[in-house]
Amino acid sequence: MKSTLRDFATSPLKPKACALAHYGKIRLTELVAILRVVEFWPQTGLANAPWAEGADEDAFLRSARGISELYSEGIRPARVEARHSQLRLHCFDHEPGRADVEVTAFTEPTEGFEMAGVSLPDGVAALSAPARAALALDVLHAAATRMAEARG
Repeated sequence: MKSTLRDFATSPLKPKACALAHYGKIRLTELVAILRVVEFWPQTGLANAPWAEGADEDAFLRSARGISELYSEGIRPARVEARHSQLRLHCFDHEPGRADVEVTAFTEPTEGFEMAGVSLPDGVAALSAPARAALALDVLHAAATRMAEARG
């Protein structure tokens, strides 16, 4: 007898559930996502145009790209279970006068990725490249940690 994988894209079943028809019987299996990518959005932009509206956010995103790639590469072997395989971070619009970094993990379900946001202080664009990279690493790790704490 032949087993077939049915397409339940329009089914009311949760997206992480799949149905396998085996010998005429349907068996549901809950799939668990493994966190593979922790990155800032947008991932990239035009070379001669800003990636974000604020100068601090633009400089931060440009520095964070390589750091997020390395962080993602390092987290994959840990096989961290997650709701989605991607944690996407967004920079909030710049708030002039802000003196600290704030990382917010959004725990409401989203379509296709987990989400967190970061508010940056004034002066990030003036930091040296290594200092911005260190800040990006701290922000990535804080977001991943807060998401893990929120999920239990």
